[in-house]
Amino acid sequence: MNFYDLSKSLESDFNQNELFLKNIEDKINKLKKSKVLNKELNQLKESAEKYTEKAVPVLSLSDFKRFFENGSRKEYENKYFARREALCSLAVMSLVSEHQDKYLKALEEVIWEICGEFTWALPAHLDWDQYSNDSSSKTGSRISSLKNWQAADDFIKNSKEVIDLFAAETSFALAEIAYFLESELDNLLLERIKNEIIERVLLPFSDLKNSYHWESLKMNWSAVCAASIGSSAIYLLKDRDELSRILARVLKSLDVYLSSFAEDGISQEGPSYWNYGFSFYTYFADLLKKRSNNQIDLFDSQKVRKIALFQQKFFLSGDQVISFSDTTLTFNFRAGLSSKLKENYPELKLPELKYRADFHSDSCYRWPHVIRDLFWLQPEFFAEKKIQIEAGSETAKLDAGLDKLYQNESCSYETEAEWLIYKNKIKGNKLAVAAKAGNNNEPHNHNDLGSFIYHFAGESFLVDPGSGEYSRDYFGAGRYDYLVNSSRGHSLPIIAGQNQTAGEAAASSENKFEKESKELKFSFRLEKAYNLKSLKDYQRQFIINRKSGHLIVKDSFSFTGEETITERFVSFFEAEEAGDNLIRLKGKNNSVLIKYEAEIFSFKLDSEEFKAHSGEIKKLYLLDFKLKEEVCSGKFSFEIFPDL
Repeated sequence: MNFYDLSKSLESDFNQNELFLKNIEDKINKLKKSKVLNKELNQLKESAEKYTEKAVPVLSLSDFKRFFENGSRKEYENKYFARREALCSLAVMSLVSEHQDKYLKALEEVIWEICGEFTWALPAHLDWDQYSNDSSSKTGSRISSLKNWQAADDFIKNSKEVIDLFAAETSFALAEIAYFLESELDNLLLERIKNEIIERVLLPFSDLKNSYHWESLKMNWSAVCAASIGSSAIYLLKDRDELSRILARVLKSLDVYLSSFAEDGISQEGPSYWNYGFSFYTYFADLLKKRSNNQIDLFDSQKVRKIALFQQKFFLSGDQVISFSDTTLTFNFRAGLSSKLKENYPELKLPELKYRADFHSDSCYRWPHVIRDLFWLQPEFFAEKKIQIEAGSETAKLDAGLDKLYQNESCSYETEAEWLIYKNKIKGNKLAVAAKAGNNNEPHNHNDLGSFIYHFAGESFLVDPGSGEYSRDYFGAGRYDYLVNSSRGHSLPIIAGQNQTAGEAAASSENKFEKESKELKFSFRLEKAYNLKSLKDYQRQFIINRKSGHLIVKDSFSFTGEETITERFVSFFEAEEAGDNLIRLKGKNNSVLIKYEAEIFSFKLDSEEFKAHSGEIKKLYLLDFKLKEEVCSGKFSFEIFPDL
């Protein structure tokens, strides 16, 4: 949408008091009495009480420079996000508590501290190439000239105006909190909030000479940054032309974001980043729809509808999800976001409310999530057999949600994303199989072509290990030295001692999906994924028995000479031999067997520890089936099935 169309759409009258929600006072009164949200409200109160009694952490120089010096992020970021926790909890309690004054006073101090931060961006996202730590460049306490000083001051000036994810989110949070509490917050503080947002975010973004890498980035950044800037502008700017210019640029970035999805709505970044990017897209879309008096509706799109429906596809069972790419193994969904999506797309199936995110689920404490989980939640949308409607005593029968999808077999082959997602119920237990092809240059890429998940009765027996702990090197030259990012940390073969390589050229080909009466077949070639001249052909095929839930993994190889092959499978459960040609993976409640050709393979169990995204040390078991002899070619099968 161009500037002129936007400006015309913004001409219409809108109610500033209903920009976020109609009848907000009534909603606050209902929220105070809410039983469904009792846990979240208690968490918020406990957090707010903590920060009425102590100051937020100091963001020290030593912590700030830690990333530059050794690549570590957590020392600074833990304190940075503690400040955002205080911001969220104190702001909510200032809205809903009968003891508003106590929380409001503490909130004002926190906001003052945040307004005074050297930069709202994280050190990991700054341009450290502009910073010189060379002692020979130091000029002492005096400067040679103002002109030279201005030229040498790029790092300090530019760092304040860097718009990364968290600078944009901070802008959004402060603008919205100022909107909610405009009549309660100190006037000087309100003016400082506006000033900081304008100087750090809106003015730099409105200057077309400034370009941002994320505007052309086909991933969550283009949505989160643009949507946060657009939302801030909607709250703060009265001038229609200025607002239109910013929103025109925002919408271009959001178009880039939408182009990161296949037409089938699959996010190759995985569930966590789907939630991150698409939630901010949704938050902005709702604000823009209201600001334009319903003339601009970003929800009115077939592709956006499919993106919304991705949520019901990526759940395996309970809170466990398809963990391809940099994704956690479990996912607590945002109840506010899900309610808004269900409101727009009634066919969406939602999980049970017990799997929703609470206040502490997001360690970054993003205000837009927190406030919308409280104010947008519509409990009647969720998968419960019965629920008390909070406005009275009426009992409603509700949609069975995601559980309904498991009553019958479901299969989703996503042609563009090159994913297969299969779900069924086998002897009363939920079964899910997810497999992927694609290329090794996807957003938050792992070298994982041919990787798969075998999930049964609430446990993933063969896994994709998900994301590791973020650091400078994790996103740098050493990315694929990390177990979870390398093919050696996935259920993939090691061919002639080689793992898969990264890059767009490392891609699957000749993908084929067949749905037959008794079986599903998904096959593709993967020789391009390995930088191995002797590998002429490698084909992987998955065959799913639709009645028994058995999965057969077939690999066929062809070489120019004799080579070694080790077929690897990975699990968080320790394996044990269960017979001459059987390996058992014993979970907490059930077991799964792997049948292999013992006459040609020798089995070895190994393990390797890694740091997960949360910092937790996890052990991944490596089940290696090594060919006893080198081969020029061969076809090999492994059968995976529940031990019933």
